Amino acid sequence: MLTLDEVKTGKAIKNLMKEKNITRKDIAYEMDMDVNTISHWVKGRNFPSVRHLVELASIFGVGLDDIVVVKEKNQ
Repeated sequence: MLTLDEVKTGKAIKNLMKEKNITRKDIAYEMDMDVNTISHWVKGRNFPSVRHLVELASIFGVGLDDIVVVKEKNQ
């Protein structure tokens, strides 16, 4: 079974931000959200909703598979 990996997804978001030279503040402004929410995603404390993942992909100009990281869940 697969599950979402919050920490690795956060790292993917952080790497894309660095690559695209986009700040947390820029994302928060574009998505009309609090910058702390973006910080929680980047730090792997929280996972973006599907709607927010789609918005992030649009902001970065990438596909969802470049942001979302999955892992095997031990049964």
